Amino acid sequence: MVFSIGFIEEYGADDFERAYENLSASRKARVDRYKREDDRKRSLLGEILLKNLLNDHFNCDAVLETADNGRPFLKDSSLCVSIAHSDGLVVAVVHDAPVGIDVEKVKEVSLSLIERVCVENEKRFVCGDKSFNKGEKITNTQVLKRFFTVWTGKEAYFKKIGTGITDLKSVDIFTLNREVHFMDDYVIQIVK
Repeated sequence: MVFSIGFIEEYGADDFERAYENLSASRKARVDRYKREDDRKRSLLGEILLKNLLNDHFNCDAVLETADNGRPFLKDSSLCVSIAHSDGLVVAVVHDAPVGIDVEKVKEVSLSLIERVCVENEKRFVCGDKSFNKGEKITNTQVLKRFFTVWTGKEAYFKKIGTGITDLKSVDIFTLNREVHFMDDYVIQIVK
């Protein structure tokens, strides 16, 4: 398994134009649906990162397609891929088995979101012995990093199984085969 990270601002208009020209028809249609330029760039950067991973680590130039459920896949290849983004950061992963990746920028959340997302042991992991009021915004950086560790684990899991997010409490991240990476204000998680 290999993964890559890229910031939109590190790439120029020529990089995005070249990436767009090399897209399959289904991927072009997906990019064309985005109204905002930043969304198009995030999508194209995911393509760039995957192409680089495939060329550099697998000597593979497979075509990236989009399944009916929106999940990216490689045409005529058994390799599995996943892409995610948050703000200006894009991440991509390639693995020889189903895999999911997610990234989130750490930001304030409310206790009600933590309660809606976390099963009991995840909530203990996130909040520890701290108590918060029901509508309170959580600003403690360590609590927020732990919450986004839970969140990215769940999102990466649903990407891995290809269903889209369903019942967040149906998954306990501590039962998953996962890797967590912290970078600046971001939490990146891969579920294998």
